Amino acid sequence: MTGWHIDAAGCEYGVCSPKRLLTHVSCRRILVAHSDRAVGDSLALLFGIKGFAAILGHDMSTTGAIVRAWQPQAVLFDTRLVPLGQSSFIRGLHDAPENESRLLLAMSGAAQFERVETLRRQGFDEYCRQPCPLWHLAELLSAFFAPLGEA
Repeated sequence: MTGWHIDAAGCEYGVCSPKRLLTHVSCRRILVAHSDRAVGDSLALLFGIKGFAAILGHDMSTTGAIVRAWQPQAVLFDTRLVPLGQSSFIRGLHDAPENESRLLLAMSGAAQFERVETLRRQGFDEYCRQPCPLWHLAELLSAFFAPLGEA
């Protein structure tokens, strides 16, 4: 599923650079980097219920420390954490050879309508415009995390 899509509820989402990572179910680490602690904590909790290991990074400093220490395979990134045009953190994650298989998913609000091409240039692999239902995010993550033994 590449390109962009809009569902019946108006949620826009898409895949810029399809990736797939073979993992054991117990090794599916997700970092939710979100500027709103309540929203980020809720997402992390709900992803935990869906079987992912998820943690919240609420600012750039915390997010960077978690990426270095915990090595999440997927980062769901609220684009409000980085001012427009200052995407060196994301670009660095995208360009580092050890991060080749890491999924970078942009979550942007409708009010801050970044163009898909801008998100792609910044280094994001996928994106979802909020409000984006949790099941869309879980579906994108499930497509990324292939159970070990699948091609």
